[in-house]
Amino acid sequence: MRLSAEDFERHYRANEGPLRASLRVRLTNELDVEDCLNRVFEKLWSLGGRLPPAAVRSWLWIVARNEAAAIGRAVSRRSVVESTAGRQVEDRRPAGGPASPLDGLLHTEELERLAVATQRLPAEQAEVLRMRFFEDLSFREIAAALGIPIGTALTRARTGLMKLKREFENRE
Repeated sequence: MRLSAEDFERHYRANEGPLRASLRVRLTNELDVEDCLNRVFEKLWSLGGRLPPAAVRSWLWIVARNEAAAIGRAVSRRSVVESTAGRQVEDRRPAGGPASPLDGLLHTEELERLAVATQRLPAEQAEVLRMRFFEDLSFREIAAALGIPIGTALTRARTGLMKLKREFENRE
């Protein structure tokens, strides 16, 4: 059951401004704020009819917090340079960047080590990790795209991450 257009409009007008202000504190990019608001109100439109009217406001704030966290994680992932596929991913680190040139050099060296270690993984594991961390797909979406059970996707990701962890621990 969907929320009526009138109720949706009322909730939107009452909550959009305060939610936007709160999201601007959590998310530094205005496009990310707008994306987050769209996600929140899209969920309200889909699920709102099932919510008790008295709970809508608090539900909106909880969903906004969760969506902002998801966007923040996606932004962090986009800050990594994916060199294994020969393409650059937008670097969205905070304006200050690394604290010193040495920090920048160390960051670059770690990315190169990660790229080399990723190339050593079996193709199935590397593909799942690429889809999860660079394409920001859920494991359900990965499983559907690869035509494998979700448990297989989860196992490949876990196994790949464990191999990367061991490789980094052995080199330090």
